[in-house]
Amino acid sequence: MQVSLYNLVFSMRSGTKWKGTKTVLLEVAREAIGSVKLQKKKKWISDETYVAIREKREATGNDNNRYREMKAQAQIKLRMDKQEHLEGMCVELEATNSTGNSRQLFQIVKSMT
Repeated sequence: MQVSLYNLVFSMRSGTKWKGTKTVLLEVAREAIGSVKLQKKKKWISDETYVAIREKREATGNDNNRYREMKAQAQIKLRMDKQEHLEGMCVELEATNSTGNSRQLFQIVKSMT
């Protein structure tokens, strides 16, 4: 069964049948499963900040003043999130240092840089 399927696919690759079949399969898969754009997220950025960033992007072409306000709000939220993340890492560093676990301490420092 697998050999015949392989031969069928191999023979279709050379002709136009394969291109048609491939497009149909991809379309059906997109309809059935759906395609979701994955956004690369950083650990330290909160969901609230991502919402502000998305709103800023939507306001890009409409109104310059609104865009500037949204940009300022997004930057403020990003700075606060980064500050909170760094403070959390510093607390973790201090706790690791007090326990004497130097390996984990250096791993945390390496992840910060």
